[in-house]
Amino acid sequence: MSALDGRKADLLVLYTDPTTGAVTMQMVAPGGSGQLVVGIQKLFQRYTRTLLLKKGSMLYRPNDGCVFMLDGDAGLWRTSADVAQSFIASQLDVRRQMIADEFTADPDDERFFDAQLLNIALTPSRVGITVRVISRAGSTFEAITPIATLPR
Repeated sequence: MSALDGRKADLLVLYTDPTTGAVTMQMVAPGGSGQLVVGIQKLFQRYTRTLLLKKGSMLYRPNDGCVFMLDGDAGLWRTSADVAQSFIASQLDVRRQMIADEFTADPDDERFFDAQLLNIALTPSRVGITVRVISRAGSTFEAITPIATLPR
């Protein structure tokens, strides 16, 4: 019995380093091939995509995304509290989209329950947020998402 039995898999595009927990965008590893992802890691990948999508940036889906990256691009992230406020303000839109994109037949470990901001590392050129995503099954996945910021 394989992990894919009865599941729809996504292509792994957000590789999480098992040692550091840092996320990098990588569809195919050098010298390797693409990987499939299911379960809580698939949910985390979908959550991260939704959080980092700028609201209004998709022509035919103007309500998709949230203000999180718009705030970053506008230079509003001067302190960790600013990043946290932006994250919290985005969660209603992210939650709405996550739940709207699910089907009742989806496994509970691929259905959204909650997300928690665990840590913020802020430098002049980068923001690293550690986020824990929790599925309806109670499984969790956490990783550090590095975000390049615009010069201020």
